[in-house]
Amino acid sequence: MELGGFADDSGRLAEEFESAPHFSGIFRILSEMRGAEVVQLYIKDMEASVTRRIIECKGFQKVELAPGERKTVIFRLGYEELAIWDSGMQFKVEPGNVKIMVGSDSQHTAETMLHITR
Repeated sequence: MELGGFADDSGRLAEEFESAPHFSGIFRILSEMRGAEVVQLYIKDMEASVTRRIIECKGFQKVELAPGERKTVIFRLGYEELAIWDSGMQFKVEPGNVKIMVGSDSQHTAETMLHITR
């Protein structure tokens, strides 16, 4: 699998996550045979106020492609995917940077940074 362009609509306010931002990647099978790939979405909160997992899987899609075919996969990240339980036990989206990773597994990803402001 080859990962092409990576688009996002980052730079969002924490309150705006009711309308989910989206992330997309263009994927292409590099063999002469038809194939399938599970495209996975991971996040890593770079500045959380509480301890988080190193990375978290937030979505995946199975994509079937013909030889040389390209497809765009779109993932949506909303409030539920980005909110955390803070030290005051409030479930909220915190301002800061969240690394977004898309790929065929957690070790082979394309990355972008989502900047969440107050």
